[in-house]
Amino acid sequence: YLSVPRVKTAMRSYDKDLGLTEAFIARTNSIIEKALQGNSLTRQELKDVINRAGIDADNRTVNHIMMHAELDGVVCNGEMKGKKQTYALLQEKVPKTTDQFDKEECLYKLAFKYFRSHGPATLQDFVWWSGLTATECRFAINLIKAELMTETFDSREYFIHQSWKGKNESEPVLRLLPAFDEYLISYKNRTDVLPLEHHPKAFNRFGTFYPVILYNGKIIGNWSRSIKKNTIQIEMDFFEKKPRIPVKLIQQAEAQIDAFYRGLSHRPALQCREK
Repeated sequence: YLSVPRVKTAMRSYDKDLGLTEAFIARTNSIIEKALQGNSLTRQELKDVINRAGIDADNRTVNHIMMHAELDGVVCNGEMKGKKQTYALLQEKVPKTTDQFDKEECLYKLAFKYFRSHGPATLQDFVWWSGLTATECRFAINLIKAELMTETFDSREYFIHQSWKGKNESEPVLRLLPAFDEYLISYKNRTDVLPLEHHPKAFNRFGTFYPVILYNGKIIGNWSRSIKKNTIQIEMDFFEKKPRIPVKLIQQAEAQIDAFYRGLSHRPALQCREK
């Protein structure tokens, strides 16, 4: 409701270049909806469906067709088919609701959820994460102003939701974060947790984020996994000299990775090593 108009505006030039008119998108949405009834299909399978319907669409065109289908609330992520993501009908995956929200209420809910789960954060962080205008984000922050505390650090104003008042993580923490984790991707300025010289090791200029090691609030390295001879191997590569991390924390981080694969029918054994 809030971001769709801005995303569609940003896509207009691409749509014009590809010949994607409103009538065209309405037609492809209908084709996709019929194909996905009680079913989940990969992007390639949906491309084949679209082509069989008489539409000559290459991969780039199909990508934009599917983006519109997502923006219009036709599709959402379906189950994995092997290593490939599928699409499913949104109406079959998400329960219908009769709730109606106006723009002001939507802005309130978005700001509430962001700052309660991502604070401390700045106005610029909220703009980056939400994709909304700075004016809309300021208005949203004002809607929950009574619930926010403010702190100034390094000349930047941070907002903290009052639900975090009195809470202080004093215990050391080690986490192996996946690629595109919210801890990094949700903020415009990441220098508080990751020195600028190490940014290319955590994400590139094309918007790809890598798995990283989080230790006591700071990003200190990368990690990766590989499967060899039915054994999962975790490799840790630190940006600088390895800090003195308690063995217990490393074991806990390993156990979290192990638990992730626990549900797999053929779960390999787990080993960890450092570079």
